[in-house]
Amino acid sequence: MAKPTQEFKQNIMKQSAISEVKQTLYTFSIMDEQFKQLAELDLNKLHIQYLHLMQLSEDIDDPNFKKSLERFADDVLDTKSLYLNQLLGLSRKTSVVNQDIISELESIINDRGKEKDQ
Repeated sequence: MAKPTQEFKQNIMKQSAISEVKQTLYTFSIMDEQFKQLAELDLNKLHIQYLHLMQLSEDIDDPNFKKSLERFADDVLDTKSLYLNQLLGLSRKTSVVNQDIISELESIINDRGKEKDQ
């Protein structure tokens, strides 16, 4: 009698762990969506700053300074854009890996359930 009770407890604990992992993934997906929105706002803000710098450079007569300012604006925008895109890519990859982990955990539980039935 003790063994079925122990197995029942183990199954409850496993299901609870999987539910907690799913809840964590759900939280991460919400955070990922919020991060994407923040990244878009950040890129828009940078673009506005870039346009402002370009307007300032139009009024400058010194060609070397103007060219340096344009290069600086381009480099900053490119760097920030690459950084944000890299973070978004890592976030998406993490989400895929997390889904794989859940599938594997559920598969283990299902396989053990089948073994007990046989």
